[in-house]
Amino acid sequence: MANIYSGTIVGKTPRELMNSGIILEETKAKIQYGENQSAVLITHKLKSGVEVLITSVPVKHDNGDLWCFIANFREITDLTNLRKELEESRTQTQSYLSELVELRNRLLKANQVIARSIPMRKIMEKLVKISTADVNIYLHGESGVGKEVVAKLVHAMSHRKEGPFIQINCGAIPENLLESELFGYEKGAFTGASRLGKPGILEMAQRGTVLLDEIGDLPLNLQVKLLKAIQNREFYRVGGVKPVKMDIRIISATNKDLEEMVKQGRFREDLFYRINVIPIFIPPLRERRDDILPLTYHFLQKFNKKYSYDRILAPEVCRNLEQYDWPGNVRELENMIEQMVVMSEERQIRAYHLPLHILHHPDGDLSGELKTLKQAVAQMEKKMIAEAIKRCGSIRKAAEILGVDHSTLVKKQQKYSNLTG
Repeated sequence: MANIYSGTIVGKTPRELMNSGIILEETKAKIQYGENQSAVLITHKLKSGVEVLITSVPVKHDNGDLWCFIANFREITDLTNLRKELEESRTQTQSYLSELVELRNRLLKANQVIARSIPMRKIMEKLVKISTADVNIYLHGESGVGKEVVAKLVHAMSHRKEGPFIQINCGAIPENLLESELFGYEKGAFTGASRLGKPGILEMAQRGTVLLDEIGDLPLNLQVKLLKAIQNREFYRVGGVKPVKMDIRIISATNKDLEEMVKQGRFREDLFYRINVIPIFIPPLRERRDDILPLTYHFLQKFNKKYSYDRILAPEVCRNLEQYDWPGNVRELENMIEQMVVMSEERQIRAYHLPLHILHHPDGDLSGELKTLKQAVAQMEKKMIAEAIKRCGSIRKAAEILGVDHSTLVKKQQKYSNLTG
C-alpha cells in the first residue's frame, strides 16, 4: 500500500487526502488519543475499498512546539472481516442456543407423558417435530387411549402455549345447540338466545388450540360450515353478518373410522383432508404393554396423594394388570386403580382386590409362588368365591355373577369352610 500511494500521500493532511479521493470522505474517522495525546489512531476506508488503521505520532521542536505527524498506515480489511464473521458467528450461536433450549423444553414436556413403549416413544418424537409447525392434527384410536392427553401436549409444546386450550365433544352436545357452541351467536339469533349474544368456542380459542373430540359425530351441515371456516380462516356467528377472523390450531380426534365414513357419505371428504394434515394413530394399551406398569404406578401415586393413602401393589396384581387386554384402555386402568385405592381395607392391594373379570382372564395369576395346577385352581377358586360373596352380599347373587348354580356354590363354600361367618 505504501508503494501504491507513496507519491500521493506523503506530506498531505487527511483532509487533503479526502479531497483528492484517496480517503473516502463519507467514512467517519474514529479517533482515539493515547496518553497525554502522544499519538492519534484513525480508521479510514480508501477508494480501493481497503480499510486502514492510521497511527500518527507527533514530532515536536526542541521547544515543544508541534512540527508534524509521522503516520503509519496498516491494512485492516481482513481484521474487519474477521470481526464481522465473529459477530455473525456469535449471533448464529445464540440462535442455535435458543433453539436448543426450546427443543429441550419441548422434550421435557413430552417426557411428562407416560411413554415407555416403542410405539408411544415414536409418537412423542413425532409430536416434538410437529409442535412448532402450525398445522392441523388428526388423532385417531380407540376410546380411552389418551387422545386428549396428546392434544394438550401438542398445545403445551407449541408457540400457542400461552393461548387457551379448549375442547368440545361433538357427540355430547345436541345437534340444535352444537352450531351455536362452536360458532357463537348474535343477540336475538334464536328463541332463548342471550340478549348480548355469545362467542363460540372457535372465537374464545383465538391464538390457542381447539380440540374437536369425536369429530365423527359432527352433523353434515356443520361439517360444511367448519370446512369453510378452516379454508377461509374466518366464520360467521349464528345470525351474524360480520365475519370473525380465526387464528387457532385445530386438533381433531375420534375413535371412528373416518375414511370408511367418507366412503359411506357420512363424512365430507374435503373436510377430512383439511383436518388430516398430520395423522397420528394412538395404539390401544394391549399393543403397548410396556406402558401398563408405568401408568399403573403413576395413577397409584396420583390417587394415594388425592385420598391421603399409602397403598402399595402386590407383585401378583402387577402380573394380572400386565396380562389383561384393557378394552377400555388407559381410562379403564385409571378408573380401576382409583377404585382399588379407595375400596381396599389393607395397605397392600392384593389380587383378590381386582375386579372379577380380570381374575377371569386366562392368564390371571393370584400368586407368585410355584405350585401344582390343582393347588393354583383351588386358591383362585377360593379367592373368587370370597370376593363374590363379599361384594354381592348373598350366595345366590354371587352364584349368578360367577356363572354357577346356587347348590354348586354352597358345596364349594362348605369345602372352603374358612369362608363362612
